Amino acid sequence: MDQELIRKIEHYINEKQLFAPGEKIVAAVSGGPDSVALLHILHRIKVRYGWSLSAAHVNHGLRGEESDEDEAYVERLCAELDIPFLVRRVQVKSQLDLYGRNVQAAARALRFQSLHEMAQAQGTTTVALGHHGDDQAETVLMRLLRGTSPGGLGGIRPTAYVNGMKLARPLLAVTKRELEQYIEIQGIEARFDSSNASRKYFRNVIRLDILPYLLKHQSGAAESLRRIAEMSAAEDDYLDAAAEERAAGIVQVEDGIVYAEREQFASAHIALQRRMIKIILNRLNLADEGIDFGKIERIREAIVADEPTTISLRVHETVEFRRIYDRLEWAPAEESEPEPYVLELDVSRDGSIELPGGMNARLEWKRIVLPKGERFSPIQNDSYSAWFDAEALGADCIVRSRRPGDRIATIGLNGTQKVKDMFIDGKLPRRRRDSWPLVTDRSGELLWVPGFRRSRGALVTGSTEVALVMTMRIGDNNMT
Repeated sequence: MDQELIRKIEHYINEKQLFAPGEKIVAAVSGGPDSVALLHILHRIKVRYGWSLSAAHVNHGLRGEESDEDEAYVERLCAELDIPFLVRRVQVKSQLDLYGRNVQAAARALRFQSLHEMAQAQGTTTVALGHHGDDQAETVLMRLLRGTSPGGLGGIRPTAYVNGMKLARPLLAVTKRELEQYIEIQGIEARFDSSNASRKYFRNVIRLDILPYLLKHQSGAAESLRRIAEMSAAEDDYLDAAAEERAAGIVQVEDGIVYAEREQFASAHIALQRRMIKIILNRLNLADEGIDFGKIERIREAIVADEPTTISLRVHETVEFRRIYDRLEWAPAEESEPEPYVLELDVSRDGSIELPGGMNARLEWKRIVLPKGERFSPIQNDSYSAWFDAEALGADCIVRSRRPGDRIATIGLNGTQKVKDMFIDGKLPRRRRDSWPLVTDRSGELLWVPGFRRSRGALVTGSTEVALVMTMRIGDNNMT
């Protein structure tokens, strides 16, 4: 059985041209059965192809002694196989703020960075990963449930390039069960990552609950998902090539500005339009910057629509799309220092005001008489709306831009919080921080930072007779 598995993997490596003869390969080895089987199989066939093989382990330090035991296990395995052992220890928890407190995102970023460094130390950029056919099925199913483009159905690709590093996946043609049987035959006892049993991660829910349930009712479900990935990847590659060819004829770059003629762009098939936009954003190094389908579609619709003939859309903090009649431009966003502002609001009656600073946003307010004799507590689910006691607030208040040292006495917290820190933690783009509105009372006490926090001042209580509801509305042309 082990020879049959090796032949299958070897055929896949050659078919997909994953490695060249004599290539230096660094295998990423966590200590689990998948990566251990990967290392062992590559070790057995490396002489045939003249490969130089080493193993790289990243200790994330998330499971205490268990993580250290994984590292020690991989080191012993490498010693037994006489394979160079490389290791990096990373501090995931100390980096969480950079990744929105997302443990998985932080661990993944630090893992790839470490693998890249270890590969470079070995004089290569090629890293082999242990993703297998079951991982492929889970990925396709997960993307289907979350919503994905046709390209996303291509799932995990045999090879991918990340920041100059080639990631190769030789095991996509085999199942997890085949790999487990292989290491059993070899008498290898791999490690088990306890976090793989936690259902707080969506992928684990797919793996432990949803996919097994589907397999009970449709035994070939996993294989069907793998076939979908194979077909979708091939068709996606074909459409990408067609879009590249079309874009080459109509997209030009001049002085750092990417531009095209609208008629040539709009005459392409809708599928190619979307892909050409992605190609352009990729050229502007925005492929991995959260440019989702919604943003691509808004650009495409602005291109093909008859009206308006001039429009500007902020695609990213650093890039702006502009349609100027029949000319399309993707250019560096024009940055200018926003002017500080202080606006007095008459809140004795309903009203609204356009906010300065080029935000395309309005602040609206409305007075509401509350039912007498009834205790009223507003539901505050929307951070862009706030309720105030109109009497406590007075006949007027102020909306202004931020100032150095601004702090707010946030509801539910002792003391005060810096507005600057609030903006940073909330990932408000730097270009918008100096023009973002802050609402204060006449004395200057900060009451509300729209989209962020409400203070303890002028709260609606059981004795409030008239409430003032204030709402910030942001226009459609501000994409970040």
